[in-house]
Amino acid sequence: MPSPRLTLLIAFACTSACLFQQPCVAQNKKKESPDWAVLEKAPDQKPLPNTKALTDTSDLSSKMIAGIDRFLLKQIAQAKTN
Repeated sequence: MPSPRLTLLIAFACTSACLFQQPCVAQNKKKESPDWAVLEKAPDQKPLPNTKALTDTSDLSSKMIAGIDRFLLKQIAQAKTN
């Protein structure tokens, strides 16, 4: 029987996968931005210390889901051996 933590991780991964694969309904509707929305670039575009700018143009959500999948499969395999 998987631990509650592992069960929670599996539920999170499944929910994330569903969210990233479904197009947002709100994207199809034109809506004016609220007054508080920031629509300008930040004046300082430098990355934070010890980081670099994100330049990857591939599908980051699919990479995240693949990483979650690898992690959970490893956790399940470890749980089976214990």
